[in-house]
Amino acid sequence: MVVVPFLAEDPELVVRTLELAATHPRVSEVVGIHGDDPETVRAVKALASGLRIIPQRRIGRLRAGKGDAINTGFDYFLRSKCDRLHFYDADIKTFEMSWIDQAESGLDLGFDTVRHFYPRAATDGMVTAMLVRPALAMRWPYTALARLKQPLSGEIAFTRRSATAIASERLVREQSDWGIDTAITGITAHLGFSIYENYVVAGKDHQLYGSLAELKTMFWECLGALQLLMRDSEPQQVAHHTDSHSPPTLDLLNVVAFDAPASEKILQKPLTASQRELLRTQFKPEYAEALNKKQLETFDTTRWLDILRVLITRAVPSDLDWQTVAFQLWVARVLHFNAFEVEKGYTHAIEYIEAMITKAMLNPVN
Repeated sequence: MVVVPFLAEDPELVVRTLELAATHPRVSEVVGIHGDDPETVRAVKALASGLRIIPQRRIGRLRAGKGDAINTGFDYFLRSKCDRLHFYDADIKTFEMSWIDQAESGLDLGFDTVRHFYPRAATDGMVTAMLVRPALAMRWPYTALARLKQPLSGEIAFTRRSATAIASERLVREQSDWGIDTAITGITAHLGFSIYENYVVAGKDHQLYGSLAELKTMFWECLGALQLLMRDSEPQQVAHHTDSHSPPTLDLLNVVAFDAPASEKILQKPLTASQRELLRTQFKPEYAEALNKKQLETFDTTRWLDILRVLITRAVPSDLDWQTVAFQLWVARVLHFNAFEVEKGYTHAIEYIEAMITKAMLNPVN
């Protein structure tokens, strides 16, 4: 079974993904699961003749979002007679039947889960690169979680056994928002399921964004999911294979994933007195000064890992002051990466991220 969650993506692209999956010889059922965007739903249903389109159910305890769609997909699959479950994001312009082929091949090898990873623009996936990956590496440095290339991948396949167990876990069931991918990643290792990371050579050409402000909700929901994992679960040592990968295409090398000038405006908004006090009491003085003076050079790898240690151990996701301060620090880190590392070339930028992950592993959080 292939499940494609969607909200406000291009209807033609959603239907293209569903129709491609429906023609694959190893796929017996395809279902699109939609969120609360009536215009998109109407357009998709008008184009998707004969395809099953169902609404996401309210399942989790947090903001209703992608997590509810994923859990609706799990439930639908578990009521079916299908043996395997695939999820694919709805905005992938480069999606082809080969994605399904490769996922099936990984499951055929006996792995419990298959996760796709792919080349992407150097500044794409900054929640993954500057939050989730280093946080997992700091907390569990000697496990597969520290080595995953795409812990927030929306393209993942499960056996029935792994889907049944993962979908029944409270942390997954309650994670109704953007934190669902983080929760699934952690619980997969917590339950001891093996992981095959499959490399998609064509890359993931998908819907990007403007200002980093568009990622504030995702940033906080992923941070919240990380904190829950670190409090309530512990990974096992699991079998983990990562495909070798090749350099990206020239087109990808030139993609700019966010609007830097628009993102810099986030740092221009002055902090309130209570936010300045939080920054003063929870972080080193140099970070408050750097934010105030917009000194992006301050937010290098060493200092960012120091900040991240505070975020994953002390931040309060429900507190508005924490949300503002933490997000500004993250934006400053991403802008530092864009200003001082990306300009040195794609290869350097990717190697810089990998070096950060290694350094995070060497500075664990207990």
